[in-house]
Amino acid sequence: MPKTLLFTKNVEIGELKKIDAKDIIYLFHKSGNPIDEALMIERLMKDRTQHEVATILEISQGQISKRLRLLKLHPILQERLRSGQLRPSTAYILSKLPPEAQQEYVNREKVTLKEVEAKHRQQVISKEFMDLVDKPFPELPFAGPQSQGEWRKARKKPVVVEFREVDGDNEVIHTLEGDLTAQKGRDFIIRGVNGEIYPIAKEIFYQTYEVVEN
Repeated sequence: MPKTLLFTKNVEIGELKKIDAKDIIYLFHKSGNPIDEALMIERLMKDRTQHEVATILEISQGQISKRLRLLKLHPILQERLRSGQLRPSTAYILSKLPPEAQQEYVNREKVTLKEVEAKHRQQVISKEFMDLVDKPFPELPFAGPQSQGEWRKARKKPVVVEFREVDGDNEVIHTLEGDLTAQKGRDFIIRGVNGEIYPIAKEIFYQTYEVVEN
């Protein structure tokens, strides 16, 4: 490919499939557009490992994973990222949301990083909480014959977790769903029964938990 054919923001997927790998590497470093970079990485990885592609492009495997995650964005959100209407940092957090949650932001004129982080934090907390409680129930002890449809009483077992304040003004927490930022004064940091750590808004914490004194 001639050197004069520099990268443009309008390289189509069909055109990309026809471009030689060495030219894709050249285009990658001229790009500056995360979605097109992700498509190029995807093309290179068809016959290479992630480690090999990272070495060729001189970027980390973590950067490759972040680019590829952007391809999980709703097509409209991908286009908004390509056109500059959506910031890369906001798009990356959006890409962690399930498709039905992303749909909420498709028709919004403005999407902020703060609201998307809050949505993702809510998703993470809900998932990890459900992982704790969504376990097979043991069989109830036999209490004599029961009529069909008869109401019985049961008490939910308490789940005790540990919590602490945020270390510094902001603290990055490494969760199973990716990195989340906890803010001083706004959040607590919780450690669950299995050692998982995640931030939670204080308002939600006090609605959900009762502090147990040592």
